Amino acid sequence: MTTLVYIAGLSRSGSTLLELLLGSHPGIVTVGELQILPHELRSDARIPCGCGEQVDRCPFWAAVVARVDPRDAPAPQLDAFREHHGWGSTIRPARLREFGPRPPDPALRRQIAQYGRNTAELVEAIADVAGERSGERPSVVVDASKDPYRALWLARSGAVDLRLVHLVRDPHGSVHSLTRDRRDPVRRDVAAFRRTVAWEVENHLVRRLRTSVLAADRSVLVRYEDLATDPLGQLGTVLALLGRVVDPTVVDRFRSTSVHTVAGNPMRADRRPIALDERWRTELAPSTRSIVDAVARGRRRYGYD
Repeated sequence: MTTLVYIAGLSRSGSTLLELLLGSHPGIVTVGELQILPHELRSDARIPCGCGEQVDRCPFWAAVVARVDPRDAPAPQLDAFREHHGWGSTIRPARLREFGPRPPDPALRRQIAQYGRNTAELVEAIADVAGERSGERPSVVVDASKDPYRALWLARSGAVDLRLVHLVRDPHGSVHSLTRDRRDPVRRDVAAFRRTVAWEVENHLVRRLRTSVLAADRSVLVRYEDLATDPLGQLGTVLALLGRVVDPTVVDRFRSTSVHTVAGNPMRADRRPIALDERWRTELAPSTRSIVDAVARGRRRYGYD
């Protein structure tokens, strides 16, 4: 069984950086946000694959879909927690209780099992195609879907050999990255409030998943700030989940590997060295900072003031 490394957390928290660093190691292939694949195949959006081709025209993904087409899978399908290409619900009241230690009822258990099988079949097809193209079948696939509900169902399904990385960023930086281009202060602060609520809820759910569902040796917490300032050290912590050691040369070549990623991030084409982005410290508006301070009560749990 191929191991699935799942990056969970909020967007704009360094998931692309971590994903590319992991994918620079032999035997590991990264695929971006896998749960978006059905949307891309239906052309709901036109975000190129990391190779530069549209996903529905990429030779790699064409070979994968020829083996396992997620659009033909039994329900619940891969994008069950992604209502639209760029959006999925943060708060799902009917699902929140699933993050507790109590096992799901039989009907829900069947849904979860099918969802896990759908993902497992796709992951094996990805590993097969990657192996055919490179001459070495990878033993690890990295999925940066981030969604905590997807992570929970994968963990409960037992269909995948799951390792989870809880990636977190200071909520001030997370909010700034999303709102810094908004000129209207009212709209900016409304967006900041929503983003901060999402930060609080998603990190709480991932934390519950780690403590209530997963074994201690199946997950790890990584802070964006630590990843950006000590990439090899944090990468080593993640690779320890797989019984592997870090290759110190990845910092120099991580943008040139694992190119077939769904929703390819333009960061791949950036040639600047890894650097911590904390522009929020000087650019965050006082009103926005006050919103984050008031709403993100859980930030101190991760060492943020």
